Amino acid sequence: MQLVSVAAIALLAASAAAQTAADECYNLYAGVFFIWGFLPESQPPYECCTGKYHDDGTIVCDATNTYITELHLRNTSIKGQAPPLISRLTHLTFLDISDNPLVNSGLSSLALIPALKTINIAGTGFKGPTALFSQSVTCTLTPNLCGNPGCQQLGTPLAPCPTTAVLGNDNPADFVSPTASPIFWALLGVFGSAFVLLSLMCFCCNQRGAVARRMLEQGGVPASSEKQQTAGFVAAGNQQEYQDNSEMAMITLSRNGIPKRTFSLPETRKLQSKEEAQLDVTARDPFINANGGTESFPVRRFYVKEFGDELSLTEGDSVVLTKVFRDGWAEGVSMRAGGPALFPLACLGGGVPIVLAERLRVARAMAQGSTSAA
Repeated sequence: MQLVSVAAIALLAASAAAQTAADECYNLYAGVFFIWGFLPESQPPYECCTGKYHDDGTIVCDATNTYITELHLRNTSIKGQAPPLISRLTHLTFLDISDNPLVNSGLSSLALIPALKTINIAGTGFKGPTALFSQSVTCTLTPNLCGNPGCQQLGTPLAPCPTTAVLGNDNPADFVSPTASPIFWALLGVFGSAFVLLSLMCFCCNQRGAVARRMLEQGGVPASSEKQQTAGFVAAGNQQEYQDNSEMAMITLSRNGIPKRTFSLPETRKLQSKEEAQLDVTARDPFINANGGTESFPVRRFYVKEFGDELSLTEGDSVVLTKVFRDGWAEGVSMRAGGPALFPLACLGGGVPIVLAERLRVARAMAQGSTSAA
């Protein structure tokens, strides 16, 4: 079961409290409607508390016509994953996306909406273990889900999730003692030889690295300084977050600016805890602050994607930044190419070069200070 902590909800509410009504409307169109395929007929600036979607009841605002409080999207042919940016609608109390069977993933994003009181996802494509909602939420869920959602359920409650049966055989008469065959010994010899060969290759690589470090020291560049330039890449005022982040330093220090993917790989992200995944969201805050508080960044250099989960960028594009990973990659939504998908952070302009340049300056200063102290 996917669990959503109360601390994560509080953190999202605090980080989004300062956004304006215009930001919230932009998040709705660019981060929610666009991802779901519910494209607006009008062009920016978008209208939320006035205009077509307000008049037909799709969008409902508060008494002052300032903030979005309700979304009525029943049977509107929306599809795909629930957009992560929907949690930025901090005044949303009512959400109805029922009878949209092609909405089939991202249920935890809906549970992160901080002010949510009523949700209806009957007739959607969600299935498997449910996310955990707040106890103050009244929910109408699809029966394809299972487990305890935590909310006040309307209709038939969800069934418990099935447990995996433990397979085995306790009958001694059915057990045959294994015997070693010539094929077994042949396979053992092949795998043993491969292991020895790999060990020798690793040893040779380590020796080459040691020779390179000695050559650097003889040429006047201590090997320890090279390590400090990467592992000591610390941003001013945010030391704990980047102290061990060597890959984030390399995105500025490398010649082409395209680092190797590590923390942004799908297999790595699956092993993250909820707190670690939330750090990928809050790590974008320094860049947004340097960008004048705007989540949309211009593209300053092109990038052609190499894998299916990546995003191709063209100069002149505009990208909404949703996550920043510790390996120098980021996640965002392009108004031209869609998303959310991954791309190198250094390809963005706006506030991104400002923050990266400051972090490089701090890293060099710390490396020089460490060298002087030694």
